[in-house]
Amino acid sequence: MTDRYPSLHVSDIQSWIGPASFKKGQSYFRQGAILEPRKQGMTLKARCLGSSAPSYRVEVTMGTEGITEAECSCPVGAGGHCKHVAALLLTWLDSPEAFEETPDLETTLEQRSKPELIAMIHQMLQRYPDLEYLLYLPSPKAGANKTAINPEIIRRQVAHAFANNDGEWGWRDSFETARDLDELLNLAGQYQETTDTTNAMIIYRIIAEGVLLHEDIVMGDESGKLGGVLDDCVVGLGSCLELMQEMSERRDILQALFSIYMWDVKMGGIGIGDRVPDILLEQATPQEKELLRGWIR
Repeated sequence: MTDRYPSLHVSDIQSWIGPASFKKGQSYFRQGAILEPRKQGMTLKARCLGSSAPSYRVEVTMGTEGITEAECSCPVGAGGHCKHVAALLLTWLDSPEAFEETPDLETTLEQRSKPELIAMIHQMLQRYPDLEYLLYLPSPKAGANKTAINPEIIRRQVAHAFANNDGEWGWRDSFETARDLDELLNLAGQYQETTDTTNAMIIYRIIAEGVLLHEDIVMGDESGKLGGVLDDCVVGLGSCLELMQEMSERRDILQALFSIYMWDVKMGGIGIGDRVPDILLEQATPQEKELLRGWIR
């Protein structure tokens, strides 16, 4: 049934995607590049054949007014304004009956027994062994026991994100690195949503430290994705500072924010961490501002 979905027209897709990517998306659509189309609630999902990878994960969420958000795993898919999203939407417009109705992920998992879930996790880790670190972190689920993250686990993941980036392949290496770091940012966001501010702060701080250690790669990243990761850390740390009461943890956040800002100054003021001064002025206590003055001097 498609009656619960808003009416969608070609002009809506063009407006969301943009003319250049829309035209390329038309070609992908005509070639049948969309595989395994399905719908979960108000979200359309599929795989789309790609030029730089066998396929990309693509999804679009609808609201009462039309497209509300989209995402694609391709190098330019952040925000969902790429040709692969265009191909998905054109496929939906042309053949909505081709989209299989599937239950949402949480419902599917709840229907599985514990042995089934364990077996599934083993299979997933065989294919994606890099995700094993998640097993050694406290659950970000609301109501879970809020034990502190082992910072070394996060440091290893940040180091792994940069391990294969030798700077010679430009934006593509930076895209892969930023994608891995985005996974950690999403994890930090999950901790924040359950008011586990300490663990969120640990992740944001370690990501920022790791990025600053690779200034040559950041400065050579023409896409700006790694700078965007730092800016996301600034926003996350600012949110943590607003809620944090523990003085030592507040000092850690202040130090991380100050380091990002001073790094940008050292690089010539390239616009990374521009929000830091406002965050510090608004949220630092009088005693903390004295501390900051000392750092500045």
